[in-house]
Amino acid sequence: MNTNISYKETPTKKELYDFERLENKLKDSGHIKSSEDIIENILEDLKAYKKDKPQNDDLTIVSVHVLQ
Repeated sequence: MNTNISYKETPTKKELYDFERLENKLKDSGHIKSSEDIIENILEDLKAYKKDKPQNDDLTIVSVHVLQ
């Protein structure tokens, strides 16, 4: 798993939407069964994180549903 998603600028620094934040969002999504819903949950969190800042890079999310 890798992330290099987005920066949020504050008056004093730039903060990266980093692996730890993505990992926590995935843990919080453990109850969600649909891959599409997990992706939507991540995208909603990213949108809330970056607020009104424009997206300045491409975005790729791959979700794999494992059948047992």
